[in-house]
Amino acid sequence: PTRRSSDLVYLDATYDYASRRSLPSNPVPRPMLGPGDTTLVAGRRWLAHDFYGFWSDALEADLRTMGDKQGMDAELRDLAARPAPYARVQTPALVFVARATVRTAYPWLDPARDSLQVRTAQQYLSQVLAPLDRQALDRVRQEMPTARVIEIESPHHVFIARQDTVVQAMRAFLLPSR
Repeated sequence: PTRRSSDLVYLDATYDYASRRSLPSNPVPRPMLGPGDTTLVAGRRWLAHDFYGFWSDALEADLRTMGDKQGMDAELRDLAARPAPYARVQTPALVFVARATVRTAYPWLDPARDSLQVRTAQQYLSQVLAPLDRQALDRVRQEMPTARVIEIESPHHVFIARQDTVVQAMRAFLLPSR
């Protein structure tokens, strides 16, 4: 039997994983943990500063539910092989999309500085990643024409990084008369 819902919320889930499998390598690589950085504190500091650009208990809880790297790789391969069936969505939908910027995608860089790394990162974002993101979002809009799409400048995990904005929009969408 088909399950029906009255409303649907997509939380930063519109990536086209198939197109991202053959991306050119990122020309501004993320700093890596040093060989002596084996403590949990060092790992959290690296994730907060160099990977996500923020840290919270909610992010840590989310990461703990993900399992191991092999499990994540298998899940990403599955997502690449079977894109989301947006056209089958027959209910009102609210779609949150994290829009990458140098500040959100490269948190270890200072976008206010005019450095070669910042310019290279911006070029990679605008010429490689942004067109893919736009294409994926265009597919969402075409296949779910009644969906309300909210783009937020944020790293991935927009629902954690910009929790207040997401919760406010979700309340307005899910509880419009209250």
